[in-house]
Amino acid sequence: MSRAARSGEDDNWYFPEISKAPRTMADKEKKVDEDSIGYRIWSAREEHDMSVAKLARRLGVEQATVKAWEINKRAPRANRLVMLSGVLDVSLAWLLEGEEDVALSAPSASFNELREDLDRIERRLSEVSTMVAAARARLEEID
Repeated sequence: MSRAARSGEDDNWYFPEISKAPRTMADKEKKVDEDSIGYRIWSAREEHDMSVAKLARRLGVEQATVKAWEINKRAPRANRLVMLSGVLDVSLAWLLEGEEDVALSAPSASFNELREDLDRIERRLSEVSTMVAAARARLEEID
């Protein structure tokens, strides 16, 4: 038995996963999946040195809503995703799937790179439009 265990310094020395578990809600919120929309919203906001309050104000939502998005408790609706991509200067594809560069308007981007980005975005927009039309058709069938 270790000295720490004998002295009671660490009551969970025999269950290391317990001693490393988050102890507060704030600690739990920090353990966000890095391959999630919430993490991407948080990282883009941090990249722009923008507070939760400022982002919420610019989007017309409550701070709690932005926080819920960032910890993947809730997902932003489509209209807010479009607004987020504009405010945070990221593509919708990157926000949704993490597939593109964080900033499309980076000063180092060349004209051809921007044209390729625009082409990819237009293809994605076409795919999303098709999905929306199909969902509307299914909804009308239900009515």
